[in-house]
Amino acid sequence: SRSRPSSSSRASRRRASRASSRAKRKSKPAPIAVCLTNCKYELLRVVQKKLGWIEVGSDAEDWQLYWTDTSVSIERVMRLKATQKINHFTGMLEICRKKQLAKNLARMSALFPSEFKFAPKTWTLPLELESFLDQFPRKGSKPGKRTFILKPDAGCQGKGIALAQSQDHVLKALENINVDVEGESKGSNAVVAQRYLSKPFLIDGYKFDLRVYALVICADPLRVFVFNDGLARFCTEKYEPPGKGNLKDTCMHLTNYAVNKHNENFVFNGDAGANGAGSKWSVQGLKDWMEDNGHDFVGAWEGIVDLIVKTIVSVQPVLAHNYHSVLPPETNDGYSCFEILGVDVMLDENLRPWLIEVNHSPSFGVDTPLDLAIKGDLISDAIELVRIDPKLVRRVEAERKLASQSRLMAHKKRGAESVTRGDRDRKGGGEGDATTVAAKPTAPRKLGEGVEERRVAAIEERIKWEKNHSGSFELAYPSPCERKQALYEKLLVGAKESFENHGQVARVRDVMEKAKYIALRRATEEEVRQNAIKNGIKIPAGMELKKVVEAVMKARADGGSETLLTAPKTWSLGDCPVPMLQMYAGMPDAKKSEKERASRARKEARKKHAAAVAASKKKAAEEAAAAAAAMMGDDGRCSGSGGGAPNPR
Repeated sequence: SRSRPSSSSRASRRRASRASSRAKRKSKPAPIAVCLTNCKYELLRVVQKKLGWIEVGSDAEDWQLYWTDTSVSIERVMRLKATQKINHFTGMLEICRKKQLAKNLARMSALFPSEFKFAPKTWTLPLELESFLDQFPRKGSKPGKRTFILKPDAGCQGKGIALAQSQDHVLKALENINVDVEGESKGSNAVVAQRYLSKPFLIDGYKFDLRVYALVICADPLRVFVFNDGLARFCTEKYEPPGKGNLKDTCMHLTNYAVNKHNENFVFNGDAGANGAGSKWSVQGLKDWMEDNGHDFVGAWEGIVDLIVKTIVSVQPVLAHNYHSVLPPETNDGYSCFEILGVDVMLDENLRPWLIEVNHSPSFGVDTPLDLAIKGDLISDAIELVRIDPKLVRRVEAERKLASQSRLMAHKKRGAESVTRGDRDRKGGGEGDATTVAAKPTAPRKLGEGVEERRVAAIEERIKWEKNHSGSFELAYPSPCERKQALYEKLLVGAKESFENHGQVARVRDVMEKAKYIALRRATEEEVRQNAIKNGIKIPAGMELKKVVEAVMKARADGGSETLLTAPKTWSLGDCPVPMLQMYAGMPDAKKSEKERASRARKEARKKHAAAVAASKKKAAEEAAAAAAAMMGDDGRCSGSGGGAPNPR
């Protein structure tokens, strides 16, 4: 019979089995967890399953990638752990809302006029309605030759867009999208108005635009990539210059897929490899067509990449400020956020690219095989470039645990040393006691010490990764061209200065200054009232009060008095170099006021004197009556002694 294995051999095999299991678990990192709760696009789930990752719910906290179709708040970014990434930057709406995009580009254009000519002239309505209406003949006249396009600020898919050639067209369009021309909205966002590109580059008589994809993987230092493919989206009606009869023909003037897909002329792309066919082309298909027909695609593409970089540079200070305010470089490598932008561009008849808009959540719908091919590669390559690497996640987690254990051991060591010193003291040991060793004090670590070195090392590691994992993405910023990069850096310096003077920091500063001024003004108003009461003069009100307060504040500011920031109780209008009684219209001058006060004082004195005399007379009468009553008896006779003759008085 077979001999039964000994207990020691069985235990040995169990240990070997456990060791083998541990080794297997070590060699194969846990799958990446992705939260897609707020993502409506099935393509993300297709890519997630293709990568072997798992999807988790929003209540889970151990995900590595959070993909959402909406913008993210600063609080959401603040909660990110070291190995977690999210697909939006806080602040990107500064270029992804049409109104803010126009404002940022206008500000940069004021600094660098020759570098920001790629966006059409833009007005924000109803705020700039009067200025915009001046572009047309007066109301009621015939339409002019100029054509403008009106678009809701936060609109998408062509909703609410209208063309206008007269003031009547403008006012009607605003009415249709519920905008009050008096300046108030009836529930919709603001509207932007732009010069319409009336001479676009056409293919077979059809107008089209380009959806180009840009990837921002870091805000500071800024790193921008552009995907080398994209979509050319065609109108479904042949183009004619805008006129009275076709202004409302959306399928002729608007290239939006959501608008044209319902037209009977729309041709679906049944084959992803059939470039140059259907109502959607790939950018690579457009490139082939342009080169075959003698058009300079390379020059046009360089212009597109250039305007993308300049647009993102205009908002870089906002992105960096928001990011570092919640994820400081002391604890973060700067790569926790990334964003895929859908940049819409149109070429004019001279192949000059014009920026139409920027989308922070471009559509990842895949209605055609062409969509699936381009957008699938886009997302896969973006995830690879962003570097959501299971091995890296495991390494970072191990380093975090090691650091936590080191802090714990250091804490225990300090506690043990403290106990040792306590025992030494109780035994009477001194500093020279050889039985114990006093802990040597360590120099306190300065805040920020070593941060720059770690940042440089992280950037160098990222650059190495990017060179081998960029897929179909091409680096746009920093530019490989030294001349372009020098220009971009100059623009970035201007953007930072503009941000300091006009951006979020400046707006916060202005709000604080305004609040301080309002508080100071209110305190000065109260001080004026109290001083008026104290001096017995008319209390100013309305415009008179405004003039007094402004004069007091101006006088103190001119005099450099520190009482401007002192508590109101300590202020004294008597210290003001401008006489208070001459500060506002209608108030008597100082001499007249003195006479009036003296007159009032004399009147008061006369009243007091008269009242005193009256009181004295009343008192004397009461005393006389009391004395007379005391001299009369109960029978009404004099109560003199001995019952003698009555008092002759």
